[in-house]
Amino acid sequence: MENNNIEILIIDDNEENRMILEVICKSLGFKPQLAINGKNALTILEKYTPTLVLCDLIMPELNGFEFLKKFKANPKWKQIPIIMVSSVDETESILKCLQQGADDYITKPFEPDILKARVDNLLSKYLYMKMEKELLDKTFSGSLKVLSDILSTLSPFLFGKSTRTRRIAKQIAEEINYPNLWEIEVSAMFYLIGCITLPPETITKLIEGRTLIALEKIMYENHPYIGYKLLNNIPRLENVSHIVFFQNKMRMSNQIPEEIQNKVEEVPLGAKILHLAIEYEYISSKTTLNADIISYLRKIETNVELLSAIEKIVVIDSGKELKKLNLSELQSGMIFASDIITVNNNKVANRWMEVTSTLLDVMKLIHSKVAIQEPIEVFVSKK
Repeated sequence: MENNNIEILIIDDNEENRMILEVICKSLGFKPQLAINGKNALTILEKYTPTLVLCDLIMPELNGFEFLKKFKANPKWKQIPIIMVSSVDETESILKCLQQGADDYITKPFEPDILKARVDNLLSKYLYMKMEKELLDKTFSGSLKVLSDILSTLSPFLFGKSTRTRRIAKQIAEEINYPNLWEIEVSAMFYLIGCITLPPETITKLIEGRTLIALEKIMYENHPYIGYKLLNNIPRLENVSHIVFFQNKMRMSNQIPEEIQNKVEEVPLGAKILHLAIEYEYISSKTTLNADIISYLRKIETNVELLSAIEKIVVIDSGKELKKLNLSELQSGMIFASDIITVNNNKVANRWMEVTSTLLDVMKLIHSKVAIQEPIEVFVSKK
C-alpha cells in the first residue's frame, strides 16, 4: 500500500509517546498530525480530516473513552478507523473500546511492525469500503436520473405534480427536523412513478379531471404498490419504497402485502409527510384562500406537529405576489399562476407547476417553434 498520502491523527497527552508514534508513522511513510488530548483533537478535526486515528486511552480533560464516543457519534468522522493505544491491558477496557466503536486496540509497548500491520489492515478495509460507497452513490444517482427522465418523458403532467409535491414535502420535513431529508425528497419525486403502467387514455383523464371507469380506478389506486415494487429494487431506497407505498396513509391491515407487513410495523412518518404534501398540492390548486386550505388539511391530518408545519407553509406560500413576465424573465422556483398555452391553444404546462431549469429549456424549445402566449402569470416571492 502506498502510504505517502495517508494522514494519521495521533492523540496522546504524553510528549514522549507522541514523539515515538510520530517517528514510527513517518518511518512507515505516513503523515502524522499531533493532538495533546481528546479536546484538542476535536478542535483539530473541525479543520482536518485524517485517514486514520491513533488515540491514547488515559488523558486529562477528555480521555480516550470520551473522545471515542464523540468521534463515532459524528457523521463526518464515524467511518474513519480508529485504533486505541494504551498501557492498560485489561479485558474490560478493551471490550469497552470495541463496544463504543473502536476498530482496533494496541497495548504499549508495541512493535513498529505490529503497528504497521494493524494500520495497513484497517486502511485496506476502510479504503475499499470508501471506494465501494462511491461506486454505489454513482449507481444510486444514475438510477434516480433514469427514473426521473422516464417520468418526465412519459408524462410531463405527472412530473409536474411530483415537482410541486416535492417542494412542499421538503418544507414540511425541514419544519419538523425530519432526520433523512433526502428520503422525503426522493419519495415525493417518485410517488407517482407507479402511474407509468397506466394506459395513456387513463392518464389523459387524470389530467383533464374526468371520472375514471371502475377498472381504471382500480388500476390507479394500485399505483403506490407498483411504485413500491419499482423503487424497492434500487439499493438504499427500501425506506423510500415504503413511504411511497403508504402515501395514502393506508392503515396496517390484511390488505397490506405480507412482504411489506414483515418490514413495516406502522405507517412511516415519511408517508404522513408525503400524504400531507399531496393533499396540500391538490387543495391549493382548487383555492387560494388560506382559511379554506387549512380547514381542508385539518380534516385529513391530526398530528399536531405536522399540522403546525403545513399551516406555517400555507402562510409562507401566501406571501407571494402575482407577476406577468415574458418567458425570458422566468426563473426556477417561480409558480405558474395559470396554464401555459401556445398561440395554437395547446397546453404546455399546468397552473401551480413549479418552474424548473428543465421545464424552462423545454418551454424555450417549444417557443422557438410554436410561440407561447405571453405575458406569463407567475407567483414570485415578495421582496
